[in-house]
Amino acid sequence: SVDEVTLNVSDIGSIVAVWVAPETGAWRLEEIAVCRARDGAVRFPCGRTLGDGSEPAAELRPMAESRYLTEEEKQQMNEEGMDDYQGLKRRLLG
Repeated sequence: SVDEVTLNVSDIGSIVAVWVAPETGAWRLEEIAVCRARDGAVRFPCGRTLGDGSEPAAELRPMAESRYLTEEEKQQMNEEGMDDYQGLKRRLLG
């Protein structure tokens, strides 16, 4: 199956990396494609299973620059992401 997620956000500039990790379970992730109106899609290849005894998380970069995160890096990424999310939610909801 193919999952597609759409986020409508302001221009965030060049995307040099994407961090991805399942919260539970495992995912087979072939790639992430980030589509932007001004310059088309940037593809971040993976080709791995993430979670449940496999790689816990991945830092994907365009082309062959991807690397896999340790459990500690995944936890730090999750904590930082949740902090960012909480700050955004506070700003949006006032």
